[in-house]
Amino acid sequence: MKKVWNIGKLILAMLLLAQAVRWNQRVRSVSEIISVYMEKEGVAVNKAREICSQEAEREDPCSVCFWKETKDASVSCEETGRSCGVTDITVVGRADLVVPESFSLVWQSEGCFLDTKTAQELFGNTSAAGQCVWYQDRKYQVCGTFESGKKIMIRQAESKNKDSLNRISLKSSDIGSRKEAVSQFLMLYNLSGDEVDLYMPGALIANLQLLCPLALAVSLARRVARNKKRNGRILAAAILIGTLGILWQWITIPPEMIPSRWSDFEFWRNCLKEISSSLQSLFANPLGGVQIDVIFWMLRSTLCSLAAFYLAIISACKISQTCL
Repeated sequence: MKKVWNIGKLILAMLLLAQAVRWNQRVRSVSEIISVYMEKEGVAVNKAREICSQEAEREDPCSVCFWKETKDASVSCEETGRSCGVTDITVVGRADLVVPESFSLVWQSEGCFLDTKTAQELFGNTSAAGQCVWYQDRKYQVCGTFESGKKIMIRQAESKNKDSLNRISLKSSDIGSRKEAVSQFLMLYNLSGDEVDLYMPGALIANLQLLCPLALAVSLARRVARNKKRNGRILAAAILIGTLGILWQWITIPPEMIPSRWSDFEFWRNCLKEISSSLQSLFANPLGGVQIDVIFWMLRSTLCSLAAFYLAIISACKISQTCL
């Protein structure tokens, strides 16, 4: 009975690991994006479009999205007679840098995307593509839906909109030089603001998923090594070396976390300070709700990875003992 219970815990560990991978996929979709919370008034809509056009003509352009959040907005549906309070996000440029599922907004100025909760409240189901909503006396066709921790509508900014866009999301094609590319972008267009870069914490959380298979490999190698014959020790060493070789291919090490000297404690202090600064900017800002979603994805992935690691160690050890 104990063996069955331990096998059940091992299966649960695998399920938790799968869930951790699922949450981390969401994290990876946005962790390579650097967000800038701009100072002063931000950028006018027409100016933002001009900057996006100029950037696209550069030899090595960044993917860019200017955006702004407006809280306590209201959207409604004439057919159902329902209305819903949302956070309105107006964008210029690559909308998928803010909401990954909304890439088609690049060429659909009359369309919008809704989160699944808003779609359910307005239409009674989460498949709202093709439906229409009204916002500020203007009709928008829903292009699709996405999951979010808060109610959101995202749409293209109107040219006549005089409000400034005070957020920028940027993504460089070269991950190794993304920070330099963002700095050059801001300098080129005379922009400034607080940068939020979640790539380093995202990479660390992704590496936590490797603890579970490593624990299972170590447990298996220990069991095989207990065979006093020489072949047992050789097989155990092969298991460990093979596992480490496979896991090494999956380890994510950001370029900015590779020091010239591993004993450079000032380097590690600056890395931790940079991560802390990004998280503080994210939480201290009254807006940025879309980016805060990724924090919850990180927490869920971390908890699932650690729980899977713990269960893998406990169950593998117990199974090994009962099999001896």
